[in-house]
Amino acid sequence: MQQLIVKHFGPIEYAEIEIKDLMIFIGPQASGKSTLAKLVYFYKKVIERLATSSIDLRKNIGYSGENFSALLTFDLSDIFNLGNYDEGQYFLGGNTELTFFYLENHIRILFTEKENDSVEATVNLSERFIEFFDKIDNLKSISNSDLLQSKQIEVSQFLKNFGFQDAFENGIYIPAGRILFSTFAEDLLSIKFQHLNNLEYFIKEYVNEANTQKQNARLTHKDSILAAKKKNKTDEKQTYFAEIAQEIIEHKILKGKYQYKDATEKIFFEKEKFIPFRYASSGQQEVNWIASCLFSMILKNESRFLVIEEPEAHLYPTGQKAIVELMGLTLNATKSPILLTTHSPYILTAFDNLIQAKEVSKLGNVDAETLAKEIDIPQACWIDFERVGVFYMADGKVEDIMDYERKAIGANKIDDVSEELGRVFDTLLHYKYKDA
Repeated sequence: MQQLIVKHFGPIEYAEIEIKDLMIFIGPQASGKSTLAKLVYFYKKVIERLATSSIDLRKNIGYSGENFSALLTFDLSDIFNLGNYDEGQYFLGGNTELTFFYLENHIRILFTEKENDSVEATVNLSERFIEFFDKIDNLKSISNSDLLQSKQIEVSQFLKNFGFQDAFENGIYIPAGRILFSTFAEDLLSIKFQHLNNLEYFIKEYVNEANTQKQNARLTHKDSILAAKKKNKTDEKQTYFAEIAQEIIEHKILKGKYQYKDATEKIFFEKEKFIPFRYASSGQQEVNWIASCLFSMILKNESRFLVIEEPEAHLYPTGQKAIVELMGLTLNATKSPILLTTHSPYILTAFDNLIQAKEVSKLGNVDAETLAKEIDIPQACWIDFERVGVFYMADGKVEDIMDYERKAIGANKIDDVSEELGRVFDTLLHYKYKDA
């Protein structure tokens, strides 16, 4: 089990969440959804770094006992810009505490306020992590290459027993407001390096990712599948998943075919009829990089940790339903964990439908293939309830809203808003027709 406990960090007073394959944070604006999403991303980065610590000691790409505390706090500071006085004051206090549990082993970061108003970080580790770092540090003192290789195998086995064999997840964080950065990603990369470094941590990562996906789009989705099959880079199962993804993207989401052709991004509606991407609808521009990224992962059978902020942005409810189905497909096809923040009840309902489809299929009351056709959702998109965590955030608190008895997403918090809108409407109608 993986778990994150947060005390007094930015807008979050207290949060205790289990890390699931699919996580959804919903709640009012400024309630801490992005803050918690970034902390989960940071947690995953820590596990990834730990997992790579013994692979290549000479490149110092991982942690060691000597550098762990310093690198850990540096990475956290880099993500939240804690070196800036205002950000540091906002996120940190004298009683801030972050605890990451990985298979009952913990890493705890405590922040203590000093007399000069500065904040000092202290890292506390469980015994298993201390044992891990002892093994890593011992490797650094070995000069004999044969002995080093033997000891690295030994450490790798320790990592496997620790559970880190599942930790290799190259994270992608797709921020809100991506329409500007995806449309002008190439222009942003042409800015001098020192100015690019001034961009926010996740925007820098996203700009680079957007340009990578642009190069992947030199072929249409269909041609990409054919090329992968020709080069034996995809098997029959992955081809099947990729073809479902193509259908969802081109017919339900984009309503066209995206391609980077002749050094220009285009959306084709017919063979030769297109519009330049920058003149596409805001919904197409917002969702395209999510769709492109998910398609690429499915085609390559690539497992990555995904964080997506507000996937519903500028999308009609049917488009929101379609992007949810694409995320469900990606979750199943690549085993990639997905975390998303949202304000949309449609997103919650669409995911709940995927869960209910899976639950109904287990009952045996209807053939799965028949059910898939009737609800028009491929079986490959259906999701197991046990893999999902949904949390409502407001007033500094985080609440698990999964209905474990019904095996469904509890929508009471969202329904409360609808009920309030309905109450106001009924009151207005009462006075409108009072004398009628």
